[in-house]
Amino acid sequence: MTDLDWRKTLEDWIRDHADAVFAYLYRLAGSASAAEDLTQEVFLTALRKGSQVREPEKVRAWLMAVARNAYLASRRASRALPMVELPEPAEIADEVAATNHSAIDEERLREALAELPDDYRVA
Repeated sequence: MTDLDWRKTLEDWIRDHADAVFAYLYRLAGSASAAEDLTQEVFLTALRKGSQVREPEKVRAWLMAVARNAYLASRRASRALPMVELPEPAEIADEVAATNHSAIDEERLREALAELPDDYRVA
């Protein structure tokens, strides 16, 4: 099969099966954005490994198996990463501002104390 023939075949697969693959993945993942990402993964796999499909009438079943495997792999990957709760951005900004402000105040205080006569600095 030439590159042009393979490209046409892949375009046919996408046209004929992308909606079904997306619907299946949407039911599994429960999220449109996750289903879109996984659908792209399925057709990337088809681009790389689609030549393994020996019987064209079974391409839909093959794509659905690839979709299931892509979904399961994404589930395993999401469980492997620990979830860390991050503070709200406003809290971080407040802490940074407070830290910078106190550093500036401390510096100004030292400068002001250095300018005082010795008798007044002791207190």
